Amino acid sequence: MILARRRSVSLARRRSGVRLLNPSLVINGTAVTPAFRVRGGDANGTNWPYWGYGGTAPTLQAGTAPSYNQGSVFTGIDDDSVDFNGGGYYKGGDTTTGDVATEDFAFEAVVKVGAASKYFAAKLLNVTTYQGWVVGVPAGGTSIVLTVQKADGAGCTASSPAVTAGQLIHIFAACNRDETVSNGMVVCVDGVAGATAATLSETLSSARELHLGTFSYDPATYVYGTNVYYVALWKQANWLAAGAGGMTEIASIAASRFAALTGRVPGSWT
Repeated sequence: MILARRRSVSLARRRSGVRLLNPSLVINGTAVTPAFRVRGGDANGTNWPYWGYGGTAPTLQAGTAPSYNQGSVFTGIDDDSVDFNGGGYYKGGDTTTGDVATEDFAFEAVVKVGAASKYFAAKLLNVTTYQGWVVGVPAGGTSIVLTVQKADGAGCTASSPAVTAGQLIHIFAACNRDETVSNGMVVCVDGVAGATAATLSETLSSARELHLGTFSYDPATYVYGTNVYYVALWKQANWLAAGAGGMTEIASIAASRFAALTGRVPGSWT
């Protein structure tokens, strides 16, 4: 509580917020615009309109509706959050937005981790064919993970540094689809990178809609107590640089975007 209050006071003293996160993401010299992007203040009891990029807006599904307009520690006019209370979640209005075939991709989010947080963004097929990607906190976990899985259920996972309940965090993760042995994925929190991991080269294309606030193939696995401020995804074939150098560049980008969001150095909100 004290840490959260310090962050609020510190951020209020300077320019901060999700509008400062440039939608044009440059990796390895190539600029790419988002496949989709949402901000927390746009979520409502009917749908969650995309913020400038994306297809048909995700619609609210049956269950306990999230709590809207939960506020923000940032100073930007675009800053607000939606609190997932468990049960209610959003399902994309089409099956293509957020889809990743064999492209490299990057994912970014700003969330406050809940006491019972789980995966909060996913693009998977169904329970028997696990094809796709998912981001969040696995059951009993203490890190943000990015997992990619192919149709036979085999997958790869990269984990961030440890996070705790109630912690406001910036997430930046990326995946180089050519690196199937090492240096394929990394997840950064507050501009600090976790360990790199291998990834998959197989297609992740899914006939399932993008899900926000739940695990895509099992909507009964809801998010509880997680405030979501912002989520975005980019994709581009052969985008990331090869090897360890590619992962080093991603860590540098994560640090720069955390600084843009908060006005602070990596790992520090105060």
